[in-house]
Amino acid sequence: MWSPLIAALLLAWAKSAHGQTTYSSSSGTASYAFDGLNATQWVSSASYPFTATRSADASGAYYYGEWVQATFPQPFNLTSYALRGGALSPPTSWTLLGSVDGCSWTVVDSGASSTPITKSVPAFVSALRLVCTSAAGAACSVSELSFTGALGSVTYASGTSAASS
Repeated sequence: MWSPLIAALLLAWAKSAHGQTTYSSSSGTASYAFDGLNATQWVSSASYPFTATRSADASGAYYYGEWVQATFPQPFNLTSYALRGGALSPPTSWTLLGSVDGCSWTVVDSGASSTPITKSVPAFVSALRLVCTSAAGAACSVSELSFTGALGSVTYASGTSAASS
């Protein structure tokens, strides 16, 4: 159990810049996928089929596709994620990978449908990578990708807000 002071500091950390660092496999601006604004979007620089970029999970399976990633300062218990495809070319299939160390990845979820979606997915992670394996057009675009989870007694929501539980 976190002390009230530590819980308050963690909550402040979560509210300021969402406590995450963003990365992308392409030249698209990764932070646009996590900024809480539907008007902005991360757009991959590669065209489908996405065969130039691959991610591997801990079992050695490969996931080919452009990706966008959020890395957090410490692991937390992920409970759900929400994905909204961008207006240009939303993902039509994807794999969400999670990691505690940023090196060894495991599959948290995969999907093949239209967006927006919200899914419950329990995982203990400090980094999450959305691999776009196919898209509605030439590139892949993500308007919003957000994660909800708990860190001790603090509920963490990336994207736009955080609230204590």
